[in-house]
Parts: sequence; structure tokens; C-alpha cells
Amino acid sequence: VNENDLIASKDWLESLQQKDGCFELVGNVIHKDMKGGLEGSDSDHLGPLTSYVLISLLEANMSTSVDTIDMAISCITNASRTTYYTEALSAYALALSADENATSFIMSAYKLVIAEDMSPSSSVSTSVLVEAMSYVLLAMLTMSDSYVAEIANLVQIITKHSNGEGGFVSTQDTVVALQALAKYSEVFKPSDDSSLEVEVTRGEENWTFNVDDSNQLLVQIESMDVKDMPAYNVSVTATGEGCALVSSILRYNIPTFGEVEAFSASISANAMDDCIVGIGVCASYILPDGESNMAIMQFDLTTGFMPVIETLDSLLIGKIIKRYEVDEGLVTLYFDSLSAIPTCMKFKADREVTVADAKAATFTLYDYYDPKLTISQNFLMKVGEGCSD
Repeated sequence: VNENDLIASKDWLESLQQKDGCFELVGNVIHKDMKGGLEGSDSDHLGPLTSYVLISLLEANMSTSVDTIDMAISCITNASRTTYYTEALSAYALALSADENATSFIMSAYKLVIAEDMSPSSSVSTSVLVEAMSYVLLAMLTMSDSYVAEIANLVQIITKHSNGEGGFVSTQDTVVALQALAKYSEVFKPSDDSSLEVEVTRGEENWTFNVDDSNQLLVQIESMDVKDMPAYNVSVTATGEGCALVSSILRYNIPTFGEVEAFSASISANAMDDCIVGIGVCASYILPDGESNMAIMQFDLTTGFMPVIETLDSLLIGKIIKRYEVDEGLVTLYFDSLSAIPTCMKFKADREVTVADAKAATFTLYDYYDPKLTISQNFLMKVGEGCSD
């Protein structure tokens, strides 16, 4: 990244700091998962947002004024400590700042995430929990190596949640978890000449893996055929010196489930002047969380019809939609989000070519970041009697 761009970004972030040390909330998030564990109103997000910004500034190793850092710390320590996620984020920001409050935040966050992981009735997202634990791990590794037992426990729990592809639940928790685990391997590397032999045994079968400095970053994989085989316990034995992660991945098929109706929509198509059809839609989001991620409406128009571009431009100018795309008879509309309050819009389509036995048009509405949240329906596009063939 160009150094001038980094400096411009840093200066812009610093310009958003308010008198109380918190950073101003700008814009909105169109992908809810990117909020991590943040909940509640925007005013509740100023403390965690300030932690995010402070972490970014300090990790970038750019010259940041002492006043900016001190004011941000004041915002973080005075903010409402409502969730384990906020506590974990604050702990890492304070650890990077070498603030005197870091230790108390770290231990508080550690106790909260461990309790959440052990709670049988927890309804917390695994993705959010992994991300929070990773922030706590980063905070402990940043402060000192005096948290040896806690660090080992966090590493074990975090790696337990990794999936068969090497990642975790979402992109966001995977990025933070890998950063934390990479820092752990850097801090706790046993020696420059580590060498491990790992033997995996199942019944009378066995596999041997050797891990040393030359291949410690490589993934070694062996397959076990479990089809028509009696069940065996798989045992793992390691000898030598070093650190390695061994995981077993069982792949199996499960029935697929249908799409989830997260939206409600009513659509109409009425003949207008000449060969013009007016298409109107009112749509809303009906799941309990109240607001969707970025939403996409697609209209696959009846063959021979093309949208009237001026009517799409009016939706854009009126800020009803964020953008639109037209690919012949396929019209795609983008919305930052949809809520329980219906969003209504209209545009026109012109029949340019008469097609015999043309099929009905199709309307589809879905969540851009979670496509299984979708609805679709067909509708007829009939022109007026004055439209000649």
C-alpha cells in the first residue's frame, strides 16, 4: 500500500476523534456479521469503535500523537462494558497501548469468554466467541508471557473451533484467530531446531508425520477410509520437541434444507401507454433481528422486454436504491438493507420485440451475504391492447 495513502487514512481517522476521545461513527454497515459481537444502538458502539481504531493505528506502527492515544484510552475505559466482546476488544487495545488498566481488562475478558464457552445454554454465535477469544489471546501475548496457563487454554479452545478447510466460521473470525495463533507460535516457539514425530494409530493402521523447521508451515494430510469399517478409536502420540496441531475431520452427507423466507414482497405489473408495463414492488424484512444485510432484487423480465433506463435512474436519484445493473432483460437492484417497514418502488419496461409463447417474468429477492435468505415468484407482463405485434 502506498505510504501516502496510509498517512491520509491515519489523518482522516484522527480527524474523527471527538472531545471525549471517542471516534465519530461514520456511515453504516451493510453486512451485519462485520459488526462482530456489537449489539444495541449506535451510541453503544463508540467505545468498541474507538478500540477498533486505536488497534488499527497502533498495529500499523505509524506515528500517532500521544494525545490521540491518551484520549482514546479515556474513551475506552469510561465506555459501558456491556458484553464479553466489548471487553475483549478493549483489553487488546489497552494492551497495545501499554495502559495500566490493561491487566484488569484482560482478566475480566478472559473470565467472560471462558464462562461463555462453558455455558451449555449459551446462544452466542461461535464466530463472535472465536473472535473475542482471539482478541483476549492477542492481548495476553502483547502484555507478557505471565499468562502461560490462560494462553494455552485459549489456544486449545480456539483451535477446537477450526473447520476442515483450515478456517473458522466467518472471514472475520478467521482473520483475527489466525493473527492470534501466528503470534502465539512466534512467542512460544520452543527452539530453532524443533523436531516432532507424530504417530496416528487406528486399529492396526498407523501413519507417521514428521514436523520440523523445514515443513512446520505445511499441512500434512492422510485419508482414513471409514466406509464399511468397524469403529476404531484414533490415538495420537507425539515424541520430540516442538508444537503441532493434529485434527481429525469426518466428512459426511446430510439432507439439504430449503430456502429460508426472510422477506415479504408483493409485486404488480400493469399495462401502461403503448407497449410499456409498469412494475411495482413493496418488500420488507420479516426475521426477528429487524434488518437485513445488503439486499438484492432481481427481475428476469419476460423475453422481448427491456427496462426503461430513465425510470431506474429516478430510483437512484431518489435514493430508493443504492445502484442498479442491467444485463439485457435482467434487472438487478441493490439496497443497503431492508427492514420491517416496507420499501416500495416502481420502474417501467418496454416490449421491444414480440416473442411467441413468452414465459412469465421472475422476481427474486435475497440477502447478498446470506443467499439462503430469499424469496422468488413469477409474474405476468401483459401489454395494453394498443401495443401491436
